[in-house]
Amino acid sequence: MLIWRGWGILGLLIPVFTGTVINESVSSYLDVHNYAMSSPWAYVAMLMPGAVAVWFLGRWLELRDAPQRVLNLETNETMHLVKKHDLFWIPLKYWGLVCLAVGVYLALSSATKSH
Repeated sequence: MLIWRGWGILGLLIPVFTGTVINESVSSYLDVHNYAMSSPWAYVAMLMPGAVAVWFLGRWLELRDAPQRVLNLETNETMHLVKKHDLFWIPLKYWGLVCLAVGVYLALSSATKSH
């Protein structure tokens, strides 16, 4: 089950899309079956553009959707309305860091398996 608010789902979709496109493009260019399996650091190369895109998208959405103050006319109280963009309660901008960490982990784990 996926849980997200706002545009938080893009924290998953952007890295998967960019990783797939890069893997397929480089695989066809280098004429290899699967670029991700050809080099341990291919995972980082595949996931880094998505991680950067998610980080900047999250920061932009955070700045664009700044908290708004609203006055409740019935109670005369001020409320703050905040739009949130998160996936599994983690803000979208931090999913870029998670994506990069996953790429480094996959690279290190595949590097130890190949030696």
